[in-house]
Amino acid sequence: MKRTRIPAAVSAALFGLTVMTVSIAFAQGGGFLPEQSVLYDDAATLARLITAVLAISMLAGIFFGRRSTARKPEPVGDSVVRHDVGGVMSHWVNTVGFVLGMITGAVALRWISRPDDMRIVWQLHFVGSGLVVFAVGSHIAENVIAGGFGLCPRSFTDVLHGLGETLEYAGIWGPDGAVFHLPLPKAIREPLAETFESFAINPPKRAGKYLAAERVLSYTPWAIIIGVMLVTGSLKAFRYIMPIAPDWVAQASKLHDIFTIVAIVMLGIHLSALFLVPRHWPLVVSMFTTRISTKYVEKYHPLWLKDLQTQAQQAKPAKPAAGKAQA
Repeated sequence: MKRTRIPAAVSAALFGLTVMTVSIAFAQGGGFLPEQSVLYDDAATLARLITAVLAISMLAGIFFGRRSTARKPEPVGDSVVRHDVGGVMSHWVNTVGFVLGMITGAVALRWISRPDDMRIVWQLHFVGSGLVVFAVGSHIAENVIAGGFGLCPRSFTDVLHGLGETLEYAGIWGPDGAVFHLPLPKAIREPLAETFESFAINPPKRAGKYLAAERVLSYTPWAIIIGVMLVTGSLKAFRYIMPIAPDWVAQASKLHDIFTIVAIVMLGIHLSALFLVPRHWPLVVSMFTTRISTKYVEKYHPLWLKDLQTQAQQAKPAKPAAGKAQA
């Protein structure tokens, strides 16, 4: 019974908070001044829609979260579920929105040649912003309901293992986790491996569902980058419907532009780790199919496989006693 009440209470709190935010934003009044440009009107419209998009995203996240908690563990077959549908959806919606925002942002900052009419560029930038808001809101709401924060770092050991897995790409611990399976010469890699291991920096021998590098050097940096971009971007948008100090807007604009550069660098690192290391290719495929080979999990994520087998075993209905069966 408690498992039902807690998600319901959290769902109600999230939705109530969002409805209050929507009401406050829409209660700000007009915002559309006749003498202002169409770009002003577009920005004011975005500011009003942000909270509505957030409300819808939270409802979507609550739906997927409750769907995830209601799903019974399945027997371990040839493949297992690595991502639920809600997680895959929020990932790709965020990807499309973020890439769209970065490209249009590069045009706005004149890194790319500007067209004569910038309105369509800003509109696409606003669409990208809305997609990111939806993805983030859905992701947070779903994980609050389902308790799925496995990608968050758990301890300092995760940091050390994350560094070890990243160094593994250079071939320090052999060809398996190296870029294109190209290890460093044995005479070089063995002393390097011993040095790093003396500081407890090494890949873990038995990994769970998520790699330490995913938690420490991918998910956490992305969470910070996207969080800063959303907060600063929202501040820039809300100035069109409510009074915000110009200094705040100016600082938010600077931070937004700086983190645009940081995001581009991070995207390059993220894609390199995925596509240059053959061992990670099945993980990329799972972001489309939601599933991954059990043999792969057994080899690289044995602790997760053990958890899946335990859950499947516990979910099996108890066999009736021999005496009751005869009766």
